[in-house]
Amino acid sequence: MTWETPLTGAELPPAWVIGAPCGQTDPEAFFVDPGGNVEPAKSVCAGCDVEEMCREWAIARPQEHGVWGGMTENERSRERARRRGETGSTERECIQCGETYWTDYALRTLCSDECRHARNLVRQRQYDQRRREAA
Repeated sequence: MTWETPLTGAELPPAWVIGAPCGQTDPEAFFVDPGGNVEPAKSVCAGCDVEEMCREWAIARPQEHGVWGGMTENERSRERARRRGETGSTERECIQCGETYWTDYALRTLCSDECRHARNLVRQRQYDQRRREAA
């Protein structure tokens, strides 16, 4: 079963999120910047009656962002790899935020889309600075 918005087709979380403690909490606590403090979100999840259901829902889908069911995107990624029995997965440290993550892609050096975006912004600033200095 999927939950999609009628206009965009984007998947929405199930209705039980509305009654869960996270539905009554500021969403920014669950969607922190790379390397940010996820403990407040995890503590909300720890006291939730639907934590396990939420975790399984997020693991079953590619929920890339945020804390779901008390797990970060990297923790969910590791759990998916473990469930698939991927022995070829490698544990790495993100070059942007320093968080440990699992990947089976040899050239991957960043743990998430947020870190890729942040890294691209840093590179763009460096490029712009070099151009200003050369001019």
